[in-house]
Amino acid sequence: MKLYHGSNVVVQEPKVLVSDRKLDFGTSFYLTSSFEQAERWAELTAKRKGTGVPVISVFEFDDSSLESLKCLCKLPRS
Repeated sequence: MKLYHGSNVVVQEPKVLVSDRKLDFGTSFYLTSSFEQAERWAELTAKRKGTGVPVISVFEFDDSSLESLKCLCKLPRS
């Protein structure tokens, strides 16, 4: 499954950084299965930070490993 991360920088290796920001689901690395959502987020992030350019990092994810991960996700129905 392809997952996308929208930002103002290229992300090659995701890292969960400790932050005092109050995010929707806490400190984590946010991904979406929607390219359009990642694109909107990348544009917003670059605009808010005033640096970098909108970038969408793409990750290939083997969803058979979900059972071993702590995640909050909604998988598409087959």
